[in-house]
Amino acid sequence: MTPEDTPRRFAFWNRPEQFKRTPRIYAVDDVPLILGGFTALPLVSGPYLAADGHTGRILVRGPGQPATSDPLVLDYRVVAGPVVVDNTASWPQPVADRVAAVLALALRVAAADPNDVRGPLRVLSSIHPPEEIVNPTYWYNRGVYTRRLIGYLIAKEDTGKVGDLTADAISCGRTAADQGQSVLDVANELDYLGTAVLSPFSVELAADAEQAAVDVLRAHPPTDS
Repeated sequence: MTPEDTPRRFAFWNRPEQFKRTPRIYAVDDVPLILGGFTALPLVSGPYLAADGHTGRILVRGPGQPATSDPLVLDYRVVAGPVVVDNTASWPQPVADRVAAVLALALRVAAADPNDVRGPLRVLSSIHPPEEIVNPTYWYNRGVYTRRLIGYLIAKEDTGKVGDLTADAISCGRTAADQGQSVLDVANELDYLGTAVLSPFSVELAADAEQAAVDVLRAHPPTDS
């Protein structure tokens, strides 16, 4: 307020520590501000956060989110078992943006140090895109850097995780092909993977990789050459 404004009279609690759940300013010019106190209002109310009264169910919406899409729901109505209701299927754009950002960062890490076999994969593995997110380049590169790490571990005779990593690389290749990555690129990468694990490590893992290459070629007959 300024000296030119109309004078107003505020009513407030002088000892707010005695009324922790009561509005400290409760009237202006003898007009009550919040009849019934804070519990008369929702826990939160706005364009991005809203609540069903004080039940513990909070609805979260993002900037620019289509009104027809579902909100993210944080449900704390059962204190011992809070629930998050994901809305990626209804509004995938935020997750798609994060996947693209993670991929860009991983490629920068790889360019900064071509000998770093762990850094790019560590970045790519920091997010786990759900099936609603289509980014074949992400999955293809994740498979590539997984295969490079496998080769490094085999060379160091540190093969404890090679089996799981090989399965991950195969899964990445299959997903990349299903989402539209060049099937020849995927098949070649899976062939490289099979070669990497064949002689020094496991015929079975190599066979899995080669079979995956055959599968993607059958599922997505290449039109390029």
